[in-house]
Amino acid sequence: MEKGNFKTAFHAEKKKPNSNKTLNFDTLKCGNCKGYVMVLWSASEHGYGRGLHNYEVLPWPLKFEKFPEHWPEAIGRYWLQAKRNIRDENWDAAAVMARSALQLAPRNHKAAGKNLKQEIDDLATKGILPPIMKEWSDHVRDLGNDSAHPNSGTRSHESAGRTGYCAVSRFLA
Repeated sequence: MEKGNFKTAFHAEKKKPNSNKTLNFDTLKCGNCKGYVMVLWSASEHGYGRGLHNYEVLPWPLKFEKFPEHWPEAIGRYWLQAKRNIRDENWDAAAVMARSALQLAPRNHKAAGKNLKQEIDDLATKGILPPIMKEWSDHVRDLGNDSAHPNSGTRSHESAGRTGYCAVSRFLA
């Protein structure tokens, strides 16, 4: 879950009858994808620590153990690593792994070219890759390049991760 990009869409409370303890039910809306999560939480009854007793987020974080069976093993291996890195907010690693999975896909379709850009262009020219997928593939390729070959002019991993999250996550869906 991305930190700091949620707004409370709904809040409800249930008080414990014989104490001051309150169970809070918050529905949070993501500022990026507009999806919702529910957070159940309660403050510490006696004010220990920072005041938070415990919390649970629903839906629970997904575990990624397998890739689709019809995928080639090498593509699936990179895809799993990218999914796990997005879950853990390792934006640069996710972009590099998504690009690696993407690089293997044109080669499985016998694309011609000396590099990934040329291979993507070849599949688009042949009509195998629709225009929207070509644009998206170029975006994932660029994000992966920025993360794999950083320089002082490269955007921070935080901003690159946030702006590229949609492109990479669509690839990983």
